[in-house]
Amino acid sequence: PDAASASGRTFFVATNGSDSAPGTKAKPWRTIQKAANSVPAGSTVEIRGGVYRERVVVRVSGAPGAWITFRSYGSEPVRLDGTGLGPYDGIAGLVAIDSRSYIAVDGIEIAHFHDLADTFVPAGVFVTGTAHHIALRHLDVHDIRTATADAHGIAVYGTSGDTAIHDVTIDANSVHDNHLGSSE
Repeated sequence: PDAASASGRTFFVATNGSDSAPGTKAKPWRTIQKAANSVPAGSTVEIRGGVYRERVVVRVSGAPGAWITFRSYGSEPVRLDGTGLGPYDGIAGLVAIDSRSYIAVDGIEIAHFHDLADTFVPAGVFVTGTAHHIALRHLDVHDIRTATADAHGIAVYGTSGDTAIHDVTIDANSVHDNHLGSSE
């Protein structure tokens, strides 16, 4: 279920791209956030190798049979790096998926998200609200740190008493070398 449908479009992101570009392989976007704001259901977002210093808040949803997949391009290593980002309010995921659906994130390193002042709760990936049909695969989540409070590698928190989070797949991830304070 993490592959885009046959009719889906493919968009590209690269460290040498521009968010005013069309998001093609020849003229990629610069930020993953540009894709997370705008791609339609059934899209695949191919992220070219490099370090992306940004927090990605997913603002799009796929549909049944038309997932939106964010993945590293081929074998090119992609790191989403939180160095120097923040502070934020509450729990802040370096990848944040709030009440979205049919979203897959595959093959990305998610690292270096710190709050040593204990002003917010850093998380590598934070799925919340009424999200459903979410797939987190082959992620390498590390160096998520707090001083003494809380932090999370991958956290899934439903926030609706009426609509539970469901159909979440967390598979073949590596979560290591984190300092999570009083969290699990």
